[in-house]
Amino acid sequence: THIPPFMARVDEDEGWGNWRKEDRRSVLDAITGAGVPGLRVAFVCGHFHANVLQATVYGEQRVPLDVIVTDSVGTTMGWQPLEHELETERANDAAAVASGGIGHAFFKYIMLSDPKNFAEIPKRLLP
Repeated sequence: THIPPFMARVDEDEGWGNWRKEDRRSVLDAITGAGVPGLRVAFVCGHFHANVLQATVYGEQRVPLDVIVTDSVGTTMGWQPLEHELETERANDAAAVASGGIGHAFFKYIMLSDPKNFAEIPKRLLP
């Protein structure tokens, strides 16, 4: 899917960077409820413009579930507090950025909550 179902936890808040809670539970219940022995689910996603890996389990059967968010081909977003020197963003930090509105996320994590940082935006976009 283009948009990840979640970044860190199935029950994290919904926002611009993940699915609505109701939708993610509905899809995950349908997939994991099929009773397929040895099932492992992987979502390979984009949308976030940074790399995020999260491995967890879901449902009563504890089905292994991987969320793999890949970076953009064009530009990596320098979300703070994420460490861009690392190959994989921390899932909990990514969830904080992705949950909520995009305007709020951009102002807080790209402009660092200061309008004076508008001119610094190009420095936050990594090639």
